[in-house]
Formats: sequence, C-alpha cells, structure tokens
Amino acid sequence: MAVQKFGPNHDGRDFVVGDIHGHYTILMDHLKAVNFDFEKDRLFCTGDLVDRGKENHRVLKLTREPWFHSCKGNHEEMMFQGLLTPFRDAYTMQYQQSYGKWARQETYKRWGMTYRDLIEFIRRLCREMPIAMELEHANGKRYGFVHAACPDFDWNRVDSDADFATWDRHAFMSGCPEPVKNIDYVFHGHTHASTEEPVKIANRIYLDTTVYKNNVFHIWEIGNEDQLTNNLYDEVKDVTD
Repeated sequence: MAVQKFGPNHDGRDFVVGDIHGHYTILMDHLKAVNFDFEKDRLFCTGDLVDRGKENHRVLKLTREPWFHSCKGNHEEMMFQGLLTPFRDAYTMQYQQSYGKWARQETYKRWGMTYRDLIEFIRRLCREMPIAMELEHANGKRYGFVHAACPDFDWNRVDSDADFATWDRHAFMSGCPEPVKNIDYVFHGHTHASTEEPVKIANRIYLDTTVYKNNVFHIWEIGNEDQLTNNLYDEVKDVTD
C-alpha cells in the first residue's frame, strides 16, 4: 500500500507519536497521561515500531487494533528484509544477529504467538503497511505522516520514492526551511529531534525522542500545531535511529 487515507474522527481525538522501538509499556503510560480513550480516539505512528526495545511483539500486535495506525519506518524495512528472506543472505544474518535478535529472544509465547505465527504476522504486515498516511481532520486541515522525508517537498510525490520516504535524513539535518507542498502539516520520526517538544520546520513536525535512551514520547494531539514555533536545533545530537 502506498498512501493510506483516513477521514475525520467526529467522536474522539487524534494523536500522533514518533518511533516506538518496542517500548510498549512506556507508550501505554504516555497514553494514560493524555487520557487516551481506546473506544473513540486514534493514534497514528510515524513508523519504527520495532528494534531496540524489549516488547516488540506487543507493539507489533497494536497494528491489529482499530485505534492504532502506522506507516513504514526504516526499521520495519529492515525487519521485512531480515526476517522474510533466506537466512543465508548476509543482510538477513546481520539483522537477526543484531537488531532482530528480539524475534527469537523475546518470550512471545506468553502473548499467544509461536515463531511461525510471528513470521506470518510480519509477512501480512509487509503486504499491508503503507509508505505514508493522510488524515483529513475534523478541523478541515490535511495531515500527512511519513517516516523520514517527502520527496521534492511535495506531498503529491510522497509515494514516488519509498527509500527516500523511509531513510532520508538530509531534509532535517540540513535545516532546509522549505515546507511540504499540497498538505497542511506533515509529521516525521526517524531522526532524533528533541525530548522537550516536537521540532517544527515550516509545516514539517519531527517527533522522535530516542525513547530507548530517554523513556520519553511526544504524544501529540493533532490540531494544536499552531502552538509550535519554528524551533530547529542548530545541532542534532543523535542520528543513529
């Protein structure tokens, strides 16, 4: 799937979060802090559900919840390549011995999954996970969600280069002030921005907090973007996500 589209949520609120990286319990604590209503509210994620944390299976299972939606991050791409291709492949071996160790080490059986269940789950997710998501909000604005960057700073081209959309860092690291055309706001993860507040550059909002180091998420309620001023940091300290 290239771009998954969502209509307004007239019954509840919409939130967005950056890279989760297997930190299910911390995510739930942050949702509790904003009084998230699992019956009415929705949570959108900018990708990187897995790796680095210890609850990857639980985070992956959120993709089957009606209130949770995520686009693909570079760590999903690594997961698909690393777990769905033959083990003799050098990249596959590297992933399964590094980031992907969780696939065998976590006690996923406690959550009702065998290893075969996990692989089938990931195979289905690979078929279904969009490169980007688009939300028509009840406030009349359109919001985009893509992991890394939007090709040519044009939302109409967001699905034209999947690698760029999931891997690029230059758009953020260069401090380019250009807004993304044909969309009101775009949310990104991927590169560490800030644990204090989201980083806003024009209509681009960056949410990654390196939760695996800081135990912090930005659970941002969509519709409050005008509260943020352009606050690009001169130096981004961590670019390893």
